[in-house]
Amino acid sequence: PLTAPDAALDPLSEVPPLGRSGSIALRHAHAVVAATGRGDARAVRTAVIRAERELASLVTATGSTWRPSPAIAHVVAHLQQTAALDDSRPEHAAELATFEGDGATDPYFTHLARARGALARALAGDLPGATAALADARVRLGGPAEPDVGAVLDAFEALVHVRSGRLVASEAALARSRESGRDRRGVTILRGLQAVVGAQLALARLDLDTLDEELAVGHRHAADEDAAWFLFLEARALRETLHGNPAKALALLADGAPGRTRSTLARRVLERCTVDALCALGEINRAQAILDRHDLGRLHPVAQARVHLLAGEHEAAETIASRVAWRPGSNLGQRTSLNVIRAAALADRDGDAVTAWRRALVLAAGEQNLLPYAFLPGKVRDRLLAEPELLPPGAGERLARVSLDVPEPVPLVLLTPRERVVLEHLVVHDTLPAVAAALTVSVNTVKKQTLRIYAKLGVNERRAALRRARELGLV
Repeated sequence: PLTAPDAALDPLSEVPPLGRSGSIALRHAHAVVAATGRGDARAVRTAVIRAERELASLVTATGSTWRPSPAIAHVVAHLQQTAALDDSRPEHAAELATFEGDGATDPYFTHLARARGALARALAGDLPGATAALADARVRLGGPAEPDVGAVLDAFEALVHVRSGRLVASEAALARSRESGRDRRGVTILRGLQAVVGAQLALARLDLDTLDEELAVGHRHAADEDAAWFLFLEARALRETLHGNPAKALALLADGAPGRTRSTLARRVLERCTVDALCALGEINRAQAILDRHDLGRLHPVAQARVHLLAGEHEAAETIASRVAWRPGSNLGQRTSLNVIRAAALADRDGDAVTAWRRALVLAAGEQNLLPYAFLPGKVRDRLLAEPELLPPGAGERLARVSLDVPEPVPLVLLTPRERVVLEHLVVHDTLPAVAAALTVSVNTVKKQTLRIYAKLGVNERRAALRRARELGLV
């Protein structure tokens, strides 16, 4: 994105031995952008450190008669933010947003730092903090400033809103960003961010035609965006799932970002998307295995409640949805999804179900958020299509275009992490002593764990256990 040194960045040309500091800063910016594009977090950090050292050496080499212009300090802070976002350190990226520098000299980087700091908070799950940071940045932007800052700020604001389920506010911010123009500095891939937001909005509205248009733009501009590449990949995978190709979605999620180092944040988003694809395939137990890792079920209550619903465990699904939907910190998107799941879980209780569907309708219709309805079991969705008054306006037509056919409930077998390991070894080894040797435990320990596995699977011998485990997607 940074294609050439900009003489306006540093007018001090009286330092010939070391070259213009603006050129040096931009050369290092090139190095950081290249490392970010490769997804190599260590290379990003190394490039930033080299930039800081060489830019600082300008002060040492020239003595007290010269200092780098304030714009160079902004460039360095921007590079540090890039590294922090790419290396899954959103808190540090948010802290760097407080860098003030000399706004009068170069307001662009000052406001861009605040916008990226807000995005960092959003990616860390602090949506209220992100909203407050964006509001503060908007106030500080004030009067005439760098003409492209407003477009960048609006794009980040739209992304924060769409991730929190505030679709109307996101749509308005995206429209402002696109009307404002483009980022002529080329520091942020603005059109890529806009395409990511547009795709997320189209997904939420089940507007499949607009989704394809936004993804086409995203292919050209968003795939390598340092802060949002995994959101673009998520949108591509969800598109395949909605078109009835969850297996293709899983392949995309596994191989769709070659060379990318998946940060903690990226991994959480993509693992949640993987759970959705597995649910669409009926692989409920594989989905639960992912949620069991790193306590993801607690971090993604919508996914956990959906797994219980599709496993036929309606009471567990209703309990999670009721407990989490209205607790402090839940955003509008989560509340909408959880209320839809709760209503589906109560489908067999006619009076309670109608009340629950109407409550979900109020939340979904206000933002026209239709995506939660697409992941309902087939019978529940058919029943809703027959009673359109329980759906948001226009939802029936868009749901009818969705090719996703959620399978019938599959029993959920909750194995402990250790039991999962033993089951995997039972696939490879023919005898319990062989399993015990591989795990370096006693045969008696393996025998006890194996008997617990048999009981949960409803079988009493190894072959039947492996056959049942394959049927349930456990191995």
